[in-house]
Amino acid sequence: MEDWLQIVVSDHSPSAPELKQGNDFRKIWGGISGCQSTRQLLLADGRLELPLIAALTSTNVAKRFSLAAKGDIAPGFDADL
Repeated sequence: MEDWLQIVVSDHSPSAPELKQGNDFRKIWGGISGCQSTRQLLLADGRLELPLIAALTSTNVAKRFSLAAKGDIAPGFDADL
């Protein structure tokens, strides 16, 4: 999996309460989030080791998008992994 999977991200897509109302579910905004379960799914269902999950969800993402002071636990880096 490491050979082809480089980053894993989730999307938080909230919406106003009125957009979640209605009788036709096809027209109701989903506004779902996967960030609360992404790592658990990778660990349990994906059977990935924690160091690889950390790289896929943090280190590699920071490198890919050139986010300075992100993606590592080191002096000078933000503590927001």
